[in-house]
Amino acid sequence: MEQRAEWLHAVAESSRPPALLAQVHVELARLALECVDAGQARCEVERALELEPLSPDAAALALQTLAPDASPAERLRAALRVVTVRPLSVEAVWQVGLVLDEYGFAEDAHRFYEYGAAVHTQFNPHTPLPGRLLLDLAHNRLARGRLEEAILDARQAITSDASAAAEAGILLSQLLAGRATAPRPTRWPSNWRSVSRR
Repeated sequence: MEQRAEWLHAVAESSRPPALLAQVHVELARLALECVDAGQARCEVERALELEPLSPDAAALALQTLAPDASPAERLRAALRVVTVRPLSVEAVWQVGLVLDEYGFAEDAHRFYEYGAAVHTQFNPHTPLPGRLLLDLAHNRLARGRLEEAILDARQAITSDASAAAEAGILLSQLLAGRATAPRPTRWPSNWRSVSRR
């Protein structure tokens, strides 16, 4: 790994086209991630984006390497960058929706969720949305006053995805407890899944 890093640093210092140098910095960022050096990875990604602002690989890494305490604005910017260069990335589209939901823009968030769900269905016509996405939809529908649809999403999350069944069950029990008069259920922190993946 050290030899590869040395070689990449040497190439990064050479006179090459910006697109090629951007890819070199992307590879350096990946190496930094392998060494669990997120700070260095972020520096390499920033350099790659300076050289090639529309690099799909750099955009994806920028989203992946966000600091755990990144502000909603930073998360939104990073996710929108990925959506711009990879409009079929359901994960990036969903991240935009999550950030908009966090800001309280439930209707705008729903448009991104609908688009993400449509992309997922187009490429996976016989596979339901993952449970964690169905839970996001349920919370969004509840915020928009669509309780019955939120209940359906929670039920589908329970039956289709064992990894989300516990959280979906808690949400469903809260929704059913009071139906239309139920207070808004507690939502997991927006960065819970991203932190758990790191």
